[in-house]
Amino acid sequence: MEAKDAALGAATTVMFNGYGQISNASPISCIKVSNPGDATTRALNIAINAGGQIRMCDPAVTDANDPRVCLATPPGCN
Repeated sequence: MEAKDAALGAATTVMFNGYGQISNASPISCIKVSNPGDATTRALNIAINAGGQIRMCDPAVTDANDPRVCLATPPGCN
């Protein structure tokens, strides 16, 4: 698992305020989930936008009409 902030640096936390918005200075904006020990496992990304929206997507999907596609995600999360 790999977590990055918006500047593509390593990140370890994301905090939300009472309104569901991100409140820390350099929050996680993308989490890449994979299993390097098993090449047959599908990798998934979890994108966290500044407004608090969280979306999981599949970086292997390229069809823009597929709901699993990684479009309009934070930098480095597609």
